[in-house]
Amino acid sequence: MVKTKEVTKKVTRKIHGIYCDDCGKRIHWDLQCSTTRCEYCKADLCEKCVAQEDYADGDYRIVYCAKCWDIVKPIKEKIIALEDEIDRLEKECIAKCGKRKKYVAVLVADKE
Repeated sequence: MVKTKEVTKKVTRKIHGIYCDDCGKRIHWDLQCSTTRCEYCKADLCEKCVAQEDYADGDYRIVYCAKCWDIVKPIKEKIIALEDEIDRLEKECIAKCGKRKKYVAVLVADKE
């Protein structure tokens, strides 16, 4: 006797992907260095949701989401102003020490 039994299989498939934490759009990253992750909150971002991108020397991008950029922007402006002040003071030190070097050279020449 031949019995026939019908079997239905339920197939569950996991689809792995990275989605933008702001808009929910799927993000396709070719290389690890092309990732767009907020520098502060670490949210994954699509290109449309990147509020600001800073210059980076290396392979990885420095980007900010809109929420973090609203917080960071005034602080970054203060940091830039302080860095400019540091540069000015360093140049002042170099200029003063350069004058001292000339003064020391004159003293040594006088002793000889």
